[in-house]
Amino acid sequence: MINEKIIKKTYPLISVIIPVHNAEEYLEECVNSVLVQTYTNLEILLIDDNSTDGSINLGKQLAQRDSRILHFVEHNGSAGLTRNFGLNHMSGDYLFFLDSDDKINPETIEHLYDALKDVKIGFSISKFTNNQDKFERNQGIGEVKKLSANFLEKLKGIQASDYPSFGPIGKLYTRNIFEDIRYPNLTIHEDTAIILPIVDRAKDIFLVDSLDYYYRVNSGSITQSKITEKNEAIFIKNDFQINFVKDKYPEALNYIYQLCMNENDYVAMKSIKDGSSYAIQLFEKIYKQNQYFSKQSHSRKFLYKSKILYKIYLGISVRVWNNDFIRGLAKKILT
Repeated sequence: MINEKIIKKTYPLISVIIPVHNAEEYLEECVNSVLVQTYTNLEILLIDDNSTDGSINLGKQLAQRDSRILHFVEHNGSAGLTRNFGLNHMSGDYLFFLDSDDKINPETIEHLYDALKDVKIGFSISKFTNNQDKFERNQGIGEVKKLSANFLEKLKGIQASDYPSFGPIGKLYTRNIFEDIRYPNLTIHEDTAIILPIVDRAKDIFLVDSLDYYYRVNSGSITQSKITEKNEAIFIKNDFQINFVKDKYPEALNYIYQLCMNENDYVAMKSIKDGSSYAIQLFEKIYKQNQYFSKQSHSRKFLYKSKILYKIYLGISVRVWNNDFIRGLAKKILT
C-alpha cells in the first residue's frame, strides 16, 4: 500500500465542495461516493445551509467517520453563497462541486485530474446522466478532447451532448479560475450566471468521455417545482450574460441570446405547469423577452409568432429534455 505521505506529496489536494440543504435522504450515499474515490488526497467540505431535516446531524456523523470531511452549518439562504463559502474555506489546488443528492463513480476525480494535471488554469468535465442503470453500466474512460480555441468555440464545445455544460457540477477546476470570481446572491440560476467568465478565464478545457456523474431529478425539477418570485432571477442572469459578451466578445452575442432563450424555455415550461396567476404573468414576460432575443439573434422567429405555437413547442420540449438522445440532438439544432 502506498504511504499516505507519499500520496499527499505526489498528488495535490483536491477539494470537493458539497452544498447541503434538506438532503438527508441521499447525503450519505453522496458522501460515500467521494470517500471511495481512487484519487484519495481529498478534502470534503459539507456546507449545510440551515437544513430543517436530519441533514445537519447526519453531516456531523459523517465528519466523525473520516478526517477528510469538514462539516459547516451556515445561514446563507442561497446555493450561490453556500458555494462561495466553500471557495473561501477550501485548501485544495483543485476543486469539484457535487450536489448533495447526486453521486459520482469511483474513478471520477482520477479521470478529471489526469486530463487537467499539466494545465495551469482550466477545467475538465465528464459526462452525466439521470439514468441509474446507464450510470452503473459505465464502460470506463474514452477519448479526452481538448478545447483551446477562442471564447465562442470553447463555449460551444462544452455544450456537447451528455455533458453538464453550464452548471458547476461534473467539473474539476484549477483553483485559480475562481481567484476573483464568485457566485451571485441568487436563489436559482446562480450556477449558470458565471459560466461565461469561467470559460473566459480557462486557458484549456477538457471533455472527458466517461459517464461519471449521476444526478437526481427531484421535486425541484422542471415539471414539478412551483413558480415563485425567485424565478425572476432568470432575467438577472440573462442580463449578466448578455452584458458580459456585449463589449468583450460581440461575435458571441447571437449565441448568448439563443442560450438565454433556452433557459427561458425551462422557466416557461414550469410556468405553464404551475398555472397560477403569478406564473402566467411570468410566462408573458418570458414570451416577450424571447421575442426580443429572437429578433436580435435572427433565430427561431417562427416560434414567437403566437403564444399558442410557443406553448405547443414547450409541451413537446418537456418530453424532449427527459430523453438523453433527443435532448442532445435538440441542443445541436437549437444552438
